[in-house]
Amino acid sequence: MPVLLVVTALVAWATPCARRAYPIAERRAMRTGTIVLFAYLIYPTITSHMFSLWRCTKLRSTSGAYVELNIFVVDPETSCDSTTHLWWKYGLGIPGIVVYVLGLPGAGYVLLRKFRHKLHEPRTRTRLGFLYDGFRPEHYMYELWVAARKVFVILVTTFSDKKLQVLLVMGIIAFFLVHTVLLRPYQTGILTSLDTLLLACCFLTLWMGGVFVVYPNCQDPNDDGRIFCL
Repeated sequence: MPVLLVVTALVAWATPCARRAYPIAERRAMRTGTIVLFAYLIYPTITSHMFSLWRCTKLRSTSGAYVELNIFVVDPETSCDSTTHLWWKYGLGIPGIVVYVLGLPGAGYVLLRKFRHKLHEPRTRTRLGFLYDGFRPEHYMYELWVAARKVFVILVTTFSDKKLQVLLVMGIIAFFLVHTVLLRPYQTGILTSLDTLLLACCFLTLWMGGVFVVYPNCQDPNDDGRIFCL
């Protein structure tokens, strides 16, 4: 999909209509900006799909002999111990993590670092403005922290035990909440308040959801299933 989106952007900005509407220099800048936008939007989905190649669940069967099956969540017909799954995991998963999960933020870092003295220029804003618009000049790379926030949450939801997921994600959200409040990377107080409110809402949602992790169906199993949180 990322390759397809890049090709789509290249083809779209090479059409006769685009050539007539914009000069070549401006067209190149807007083409780069389109690719950056596509990569930014698809990054969380690609990251989730790459890590999902490691998602397995164990099924137990007590009919006859005791059997425990390690099933691939994405394709339940595939065993996580099979050669097919190993090919997918190491043939696609590892390269995908290197190229996309680490490569896209790495490329963003290199480009922002390269043009750090030209961030105010119109052509640079057209190319890369989606990555740093709204941030103060000294925090122009803060979008990398936002990407790290997404990656950490995906990692926890993919690899951690279900009972620990809420606590671990709460810790991640709390860290980035404090980080945002202390750093205040946005140009205006309104943007900082919005991001802080967003993280606070996520934290409160996870905190309330944690009750149902400890007490499924809102019942105390040690008290004859008494419903206590109505």
